[in-house]
Amino acid sequence: MNPVFNGNVSRCKICDSKFHWVKDCPHKQLGVNLTEHETQEFKPLTVFVAEAYNAAVIDTACSKTVCGSKWLYEFVESLDPGLDQITCFESHVPFKFGDGQTVYSYQKVIIPALIGSVKCSIETEVVDSEIPLLLSKTSLKRASIILDLSNCKVTMLGQLVDDEPNFKCRLSAAAIIRRKDSKVIVDKFMQIWVGVYGAPEVGVYTDNGGEFNSQIFRHGRKFEYVSKTTAGYTVHGPVE
Repeated sequence: MNPVFNGNVSRCKICDSKFHWVKDCPHKQLGVNLTEHETQEFKPLTVFVAEAYNAAVIDTACSKTVCGSKWLYEFVESLDPGLDQITCFESHVPFKFGDGQTVYSYQKVIIPALIGSVKCSIETEVVDSEIPLLLSKTSLKRASIILDLSNCKVTMLGQLVDDEPNFKCRLSAAAIIRRKDSKVIVDKFMQIWVGVYGAPEVGVYTDNGGEFNSQIFRHGRKFEYVSKTTAGYTVHGPVE
């Protein structure tokens, strides 16, 4: 049985079932054409959501706070009965992620959260996509978040929050990217890094954007490097 929102059992947006959500709906594929290969491209994101269990990712480029239906389901399942009830609203807000495709939210929810010792609420859009909870710049401002990158510290709601330290490196390179396309990313990477320093010995750490999670990027194995994605709770550590 699906979890209860606002006193009612949540239902599948496709078939109105009370026993699954959109991501598990057996009727979901009926209206899908020529997407089987594309769906396979995004399977590694499932690992990302699992590692971001009950965690949020800071995303200053995100227009509004958003999460995936799977992340929300896992979050609801983990809630203590004594916590405030989740509030849901219908919504239809467009989002565009790293793969360039536009997806629309199907609802907006207000969920309880605990940051340090402060109880608060987070308002987030929900999309049928394999993403964790992404905190937008607006949400960060409301929480008075201060990112002290030089000291690897984060202050939220006036409290210091643990943050993962960055990996130390001795080499760096940068390129102007005018289009978030996998081919553009790979071409620049080959030009400014592999062409100068050779293939990375320890692999390539990326975030989980669609421009990295693609077949052309994974073909880098031919050059003896391995693409590694980071978990939700360290996404701004090893990568950035």
